[in-house]
Amino acid sequence: MSVCFAGLLNGCNTFDTDYERDNPNDPILPKIDIVTPTNPFINYHEDLLSLEIQVQDANTSLNELEINLYSDKDGYLETIQANQSGFASTQLGGLSKDDHYLIAEVVNKLGRSTRDTTLLYNTAPPRASITEAKFEKNSFIQLTWEKSPDPDFEFYKVYRVNSVQDTTLLAEISNVSETTFKDFAPLDSLYRYHINTSSTAFEIENTSTTASLERTLFFKPQFSGISVRKYPDYPALLVSVSSEITGYNYEQDTFIGELSDLGNVSALNVGDNGFGVEIYAVSFDNRSEFLIYDGFSMDLKERISVDYHIGNFETDNRGNIVTQDDSWYRASTRSQFPFHNSSISGVTGRFRLTKTTNDIYIITTGFSPMALGHVKYDDNNSVIESNGWPYHSGPPLSSTSFEVHPHGEYVITAFAGQIYEKAPSLEHRKAINENGRYVDYAFNDSGNLLFALDERGWVSVYEDLNFTSKIEIDMIPKSIFYDNGELILFGESSILKDYFGVVVLPETVIQ
Repeated sequence: MSVCFAGLLNGCNTFDTDYERDNPNDPILPKIDIVTPTNPFINYHEDLLSLEIQVQDANTSLNELEINLYSDKDGYLETIQANQSGFASTQLGGLSKDDHYLIAEVVNKLGRSTRDTTLLYNTAPPRASITEAKFEKNSFIQLTWEKSPDPDFEFYKVYRVNSVQDTTLLAEISNVSETTFKDFAPLDSLYRYHINTSSTAFEIENTSTTASLERTLFFKPQFSGISVRKYPDYPALLVSVSSEITGYNYEQDTFIGELSDLGNVSALNVGDNGFGVEIYAVSFDNRSEFLIYDGFSMDLKERISVDYHIGNFETDNRGNIVTQDDSWYRASTRSQFPFHNSSISGVTGRFRLTKTTNDIYIITTGFSPMALGHVKYDDNNSVIESNGWPYHSGPPLSSTSFEVHPHGEYVITAFAGQIYEKAPSLEHRKAINENGRYVDYAFNDSGNLLFALDERGWVSVYEDLNFTSKIEIDMIPKSIFYDNGELILFGESSILKDYFGVVVLPETVIQ
């Protein structure tokens, strides 16, 4: 029979395109399938077209079958043969710039024939070839591709496909010589990119090869009670959930190691107090004891029993460690464990140490309304009471979103960023954002830049407490750190439920 492809193609062909076959189970008829390309297929008219064909026959050796190739536009193309397994392949060139039905016909020794057909759009612009796709700072993906040779070039279109198969058009680039793109990637475990090319001479885009990258994420079905600490002067975080502790190098996107089965861990920290980077955990199954691990090998270095209950502790990374025993505060150097030096009674709460002074700022958690207090320790690590516990029943305090200026100039706390003066006044100054939903704060080294992490997915930047800019981030953020010109964010993926990871923003983005 003859078929006219009205509505699909311009003009008619005179070839029998019996791709459904009159009777595929007839033992006299051979069988043929065009394996690739699939139907339909997009091809640039100057590219070679790769065909793969499979044949079967009950009467003729497979390598003796005659396979004829036709196009409804260009007519007869060539004749090929299959191997002894019935597979044949070829590359076709010189096809006209148009839409084609490619027809493959197999003829056996009895003269019986069968045909299969595939639709080819031989009109698309040249495919872009992605030459490189790589992570930068674990948060940006740099794409590079070859320049399009198409004289009618119109656009490169950059697409990203995420782990749940959602496709996003990231950019349309009209400059043919611009062959790079940097994607500020969302917190995801798998990324796929392709670069489509479009042309003023064609109506169809052509899709590049796909580049795929994987990123390490933390997964916990019940991710509660999370604690995240920054390694001092090293691109790593310490993440703990329940009794499991994981070290993670975010620059290399690798896990340092993992500690598990630690028992009931009440407090966790990481610091360098003259003994190299160490992990400090406090366990109190039946008694309180310090568990001290090497920060990188995670080998247990020391186990120190203490005769009091340790609720919280902090390190200033200058050789000092401060513990809270109910309402008692003790300061010591790493070499003076356990803490037998002088202590002072205060109020139970979450506390922070300044980086350059010996001040301890405490927000009470034992009673309501909360109070802001201050004590300090001298050069001999004797804890000295400061100015008592003034109550602040007006502006709110929060023990969870609570940071101290690195040089002790002020304390910032609560969702709106309430500012309290440094000791001894501790008076409330102002809120930086009355409508904020800030969950964590970080300072640069000088303390003039404040980074406020909003739970709705951005970082607000303040210079000397004056708002300057806002950085959008594609994650549900939990913690923020500043280190050597970079912001390190820890949070939950906005794409994958219960997956957590790290985003790093370099100085060029945060300024």
